[in-house]
Amino acid sequence: MKADLFAGISGLLLSIVVWLVSASFPVFAVSKAGPAYYPRTIALIFALVCLGLIYESLKKKEIGNPMTGYLWLRLATIVGILVVYYFGIRILGYFSSTFLAGIALAMYVFQKFTAKNLLVSTANAAIICIIIYFIFTILLKAPLPKGILF
Repeated sequence: MKADLFAGISGLLLSIVVWLVSASFPVFAVSKAGPAYYPRTIALIFALVCLGLIYESLKKKEIGNPMTGYLWLRLATIVGILVVYYFGIRILGYFSSTFLAGIALAMYVFQKFTAKNLLVSTANAAIICIIIYFIFTILLKAPLPKGILF
């Protein structure tokens, strides 16, 4: 299917970009497992999975076009929300923009603006932010971008 082929090629390109970007990370003489070790390991595993997806998609016969105009619009909207999220991190900070993007993406997936959906979206976004805060700030003591709010 074309969607699997597109996803496999996109994932393979992403793996290559991660591999190349991680090449600029510093290398430590003490340990071989420097800062680039884990991103490169994940990129390699992801590339292998994507190669499998590409292989399987080329093996299958084309059934039809699964991506209609409506699905392309939904994909473009989600990518648009993620681009705004990326640039919003610098202004609002990591937690505020992650919280708002989580609500926006969840509400877009629900496709109905009701109080229940808003409550579920807000709760999910808050839980994700709390988990990320605990992992990165408390456990790893890694600084996350701060903005005007947090």
